[in-house]
Amino acid sequence: GHETVWAQMLTEQLGVPFEAVRLVQGDTDRVGTGGGTAGSRSTYMAAGAMRLSADKVIEKGRLLVAALLAEPPDGIVFADGLFRAVGSNRSMHVMEVAELARRAATLDLPAAVREALADGLDSG
Repeated sequence: GHETVWAQMLTEQLGVPFEAVRLVQGDTDRVGTGGGTAGSRSTYMAAGAMRLSADKVIEKGRLLVAALLAEPPDGIVFADGLFRAVGSNRSMHVMEVAELARRAATLDLPAAVREALADGLDSG
């Protein structure tokens, strides 16, 4: 059940395709400690963490899209999986932005944007 519920939550929050969500659990190489999962408590506890993570993805995505479209960050809005430049038809899907973020080191970006994208990332 967790695979379905958590994928549905991310699909709703970020507009990513359901089938693109991959759940990794029980991998001690990636997660040092934990209490396991138990019924509905897992969904309740994960919901808050996923919301905070989705908000961070949107925040960093807005910075990246703003830099790529030469717009101010407050000129980029996010809804239904799309980052849109206000007052124009220019937009980028969250999956495209995620791929660009993975390659941020190879893009011509302002240093502040590059640093913001790297903040909080791990090697996994």
